[in-house]
Amino acid sequence: MEHPIYCEQPVFSSFFEPFNTITNLFFVIAGILLICQFKKSKKLNVKALYLSILLIVIGTGSFAWHLYRTNFTLLIDSIPIGIFILSYLYLYLVKTTKNFYLRIALYIGFYIYTILLSVLLENLTSTVIFGNGGLGYIIAISYFIILQVYNYLKFKIIVKKSLIISFIFLVSIFFRQIDITICNLIGIGTHFLWHILNSLVLYLFVRLLYFDNLFNTKKPRFFSRLSMAKFLGIFK
Repeated sequence: MEHPIYCEQPVFSSFFEPFNTITNLFFVIAGILLICQFKKSKKLNVKALYLSILLIVIGTGSFAWHLYRTNFTLLIDSIPIGIFILSYLYLYLVKTTKNFYLRIALYIGFYIYTILLSVLLENLTSTVIFGNGGLGYIIAISYFIILQVYNYLKFKIIVKKSLIISFIFLVSIFFRQIDITICNLIGIGTHFLWHILNSLVLYLFVRLLYFDNLFNTKKPRFFSRLSMAKFLGIFK
């Protein structure tokens, strides 16, 4: 099994990348914080709990992988991420698409879109932007952005907040992809920034699904007083 390459090297042979390992705790914190917020607001349901626990599992799996690189820990790192992407996409469609057949078509469309782009961009997997496992994440977020634009045009679903979160995700991918390139300048690389920003992104995406009224036609005021705190869920 081919292993991804990182700038930060294990301290003991293949054991323990300090920054890449420890920063996975942000996923665990995000998951626990979501559960507490859902419970406090009385919005804790099976779906919300499922996504929150998935964040904790993602953090735990990635922690194990960066702690000790083996084929097994690579699987428990990558599989939960794939499950989260597919689960979140479906739950987002359930929330935003009332027509069952359209919902299934858009969900299946993601698989077709992924296969087509994977084939078309296969020759670019050796580049900085698409290489080292980055292609899959870029495909996923690009489809979600297309979906957001479609939902706004067809159903007038507010997408400003989700587009901001998507932008943060693109920034996190940027740090993930330049990790090796910038290694000579920053000895520990930038992969750990991917962990920090990505945990924030997943936290905000889950909040978006269960704390926001996606069909609210009133434009949100993002730069009003305490708006950033509210955006992060610090205040109701």
